[in-house]
Amino acid sequence: ASSLPEEWVYPLSLTLEKLFKGGTDYYRITTRLISGEPKIQEVQIDIKPGWRTGTRIIFPGAGNERYPGVFQTIVFVVQQVDHKMFRRRENGNLEYEQYISPLDARNTNGTKPLRKLVGLDGKVIELYPPRGAIWDGQETVIKGEGMHKRSKGKVVGRGDLIVR
Repeated sequence: ASSLPEEWVYPLSLTLEKLFKGGTDYYRITTRLISGEPKIQEVQIDIKPGWRTGTRIIFPGAGNERYPGVFQTIVFVVQQVDHKMFRRRENGNLEYEQYISPLDARNTNGTKPLRKLVGLDGKVIELYPPRGAIWDGQETVIKGEGMHKRSKGKVVGRGDLIVR
């Protein structure tokens, strides 16, 4: 019996930008035949917009030879790299923290943008402070400015940007 597991699992670290836009990555993998002879192969991973941490990309029979003619399955498991501005939440939502001083909020009165930021899609988003009194932890929701949402292998919309 082979001591090699059926699956050979690799972490696939992806930035939030790559998980938003998608793209193609190539990986060169050295596997071994039972004889000990190395075998180099390249795998192509087509990253889909909206993938999440834990998404598994499976390449059956692409790993080391376990038994004559029987090869491991290579599995890449997506791990999202922390982002300097945004945090990912459920339902494709993104969270952005912005300190708003009471003076700034009062001076703009919710009618002028307090700050502009660039979203993951490159679009400029104007942030308006809430009108009236503000309190720590208050959230403003900007509809449709979050991550792509997927269902049954397809993009079905976008989450929201939550400004705290």
